[in-house]
Amino acid sequence: MSLARCSPDVNSGNVSASEEQPQTLMSSELECSASAVVKQTVLIVDDEPDITEVLGDLIGDAGYRIVCARHGRQALECLERERPHLMLLDVMMPGMSGEDVLADLDRRGLLRAIPIILMSAGECDRLAEQYRLPYLRKPSSLRLILEVVTAALSGAAQIKS
Repeated sequence: MSLARCSPDVNSGNVSASEEQPQTLMSSELECSASAVVKQTVLIVDDEPDITEVLGDLIGDAGYRIVCARHGRQALECLERERPHLMLLDVMMPGMSGEDVLADLDRRGLLRAIPIILMSAGECDRLAEQYRLPYLRKPSSLRLILEVVTAALSGAAQIKS
């Protein structure tokens, strides 16, 4: 099993994505597991490490490559280097929220370049409607999450949670 990580270099401001063996990653580094069979890439953006780990394992075990970001700024930095096939975006994060990420992508004309599924423990109907995006309420069953991710990656026209 390999791990994909997207990590910012504080000194240069650059972001790099790489695959490493699990034992070489430090707990402070941005990490999620992915299966050895690389299919499509999913960017998981959530400030809760337990959620990124569970989602990374779930989606990675289904054969997708996983890249994780722990806040909105890291997500945008990862998007400068990676072009994931799907982004799971937490709405409520400290600092740069999921809504801020959407606004930034929209301003730059990149909002429709990547399919996005919002995730929130709170209310996100307004945001989902504003940007015409599907969303998952936290908590959701792992089965539902995997079904929604699989449908989005297979190009399903309408995803509902």
